[in-house]
Amino acid sequence: MYAASAQKAYNFATKADLPAQGVADFLVLSHQFPRSIRFNVNFLYQTLRQLEQHYDQRSDCHDLVADVAWRINGLRIEHIIASGLHEFLTETVEQNYAVSDALSVSYGFGGPPASAVDNDANGQ
Repeated sequence: MYAASAQKAYNFATKADLPAQGVADFLVLSHQFPRSIRFNVNFLYQTLRQLEQHYDQRSDCHDLVADVAWRINGLRIEHIIASGLHEFLTETVEQNYAVSDALSVSYGFGGPPASAVDNDANGQ
């Protein structure tokens, strides 16, 4: 919680102690906390929709982000924990790489794919 600067926000939003499931729910699925995964996925989804409407163009990255948003918005923390929090977070990181790569291709950011940078950092 401290690493994400979330302690005060969590206490304000939940008025509760710090049970592990509550912390995971707040950091992963909160609609209110700007550093949660759900908040950021939804923000990216809305931003891409605005770009699509403004430029009247849609690319593969729009569909990928829509799929990620649909997935995360359909989840409950109980399901994530039962299926494995570590596995969920690993899959989420991999999806973020795919989104980053798709955005790079669609909007011409250039540079190596995000997945290649991570593999280099891990000595692979």
